[in-house]
Formats: sequence, C-alpha cells, structure tokens
Amino acid sequence: MKVFHLSHIDLDGYGCQLVSREFFQDIVFYNANYG
Repeated sequence: MKVFHLSHIDLDGYGCQLVSREFFQDIVFYNANYG
C-alpha cells in the first residue's frame, strides 16, 4: 500500500513526516509552501 502525505515545509509538517515514516515503509511525501 502506498501512502501519500501532504504537508507544509515547516517543523510541524516535518515532524509529522518523521513519525509517519516510522509507521509506513512505502510512503511518498509532498511538501507545499505557504501561499
């Protein structure tokens, strides 16, 4: 199963990615800037 993760580029979004990476092995991250 492939998981797609969309977050903003900041410490909060990056922290969520680190946590998500621990749970999902096949995960794709998309980072979006504000604005």
